[in-house]
Amino acid sequence: MWSQYGDNSKGFCILLDKQKLTEKLQEYAVKPEYLMHEKIKYLAWLAIVEGGQEITHGDGIELSKIDIFSTINANEMLKSIFFKKSIDWSGEEEYRWLLFNETSSDIFIQIHDVIKGVVLGCEFPDNQISQVQAYCKDLMCPCYLLSYQHPKYKLMKISV
Repeated sequence: MWSQYGDNSKGFCILLDKQKLTEKLQEYAVKPEYLMHEKIKYLAWLAIVEGGQEITHGDGIELSKIDIFSTINANEMLKSIFFKKSIDWSGEEEYRWLLFNETSSDIFIQIHDVIKGVVLGCEFPDNQISQVQAYCKDLMCPCYLLSYQHPKYKLMKISV
């Protein structure tokens, strides 16, 4: 994952408390069913879930956003699209949240109390470590540095 999401180990990863994040997102869900969350399911063949999906209705009929959500959710289209990936990615053991919003405006969620720690990639720039340590100190969370010690990676806690 570090090569894909961590800028070839030059980036960092934020560790989140899954339960706290779920509770925080539930505060923003207008209805309980507007928040979906679960572990990603990995499939050997994704053509069945990556095919086109289309919702149609008769001419002149305007469906409300709630009706559209109910239609999509009833046949698990959202889960099919957002909670399944190719088996090639199964090593990630990913967990996702999807929050449905009735407006087109963005939702900004403060997650400072959800952060459990920060992991710096093994190629993270040395001249930026002190800045991350300061952020971790403010957030009162630990900071770790990933190091590669052949044949595996090791986490080393660094002071904040």
